[in-house]
Amino acid sequence: MSSYSYKMVNEESVSAVTATPSVQLGTRRLVDGNEYVYCYNGGGAANQGAPCILTSTSGYTYVTTFATGADTNVAFLGLLNNATCAAGSCAWVCTKGFGKAYVQSAAIIAGDALWIVDGGGYCGVVTMTSKVTMVLAKGIIGRAQQIASAGYSGVVDVYMR
Repeated sequence: MSSYSYKMVNEESVSAVTATPSVQLGTRRLVDGNEYVYCYNGGGAANQGAPCILTSTSGYTYVTTFATGADTNVAFLGLLNNATCAAGSCAWVCTKGFGKAYVQSAAIIAGDALWIVDGGGYCGVVTMTSKVTMVLAKGIIGRAQQIASAGYSGVVDVYMR
């Protein structure tokens, strides 16, 4: 039995990032209609909106980048929605609901499908050239909920289900 209580889990902000686990890894909670899972960052520093990818280390360890061309082994966990997370720290990852996805140099129309680009670190818009790779490898992570002009880099609202 763990030493974490119901009260501890529900009082911690989903923006919290801790060097040591403050609740049990894998703990799930709902906040404002979004589902979050408490996970460990087993990779490098991750910024808000970074897509989190499960690793084989444990069920609740994620990285945000992977070897280019290794995208067939990628399992999308969720988005680092509310905070940046240093390597080796724990954070709440948004797995369902409305989140923030980091995109780089993209033109986005509301409703566009987003996916993790090869190598990770950010999301891209599904295009005809990316469609075959996307279907075979990672799938769609969510749908954009706002418009961004060509060349935009930053976070956009996305809906994940």
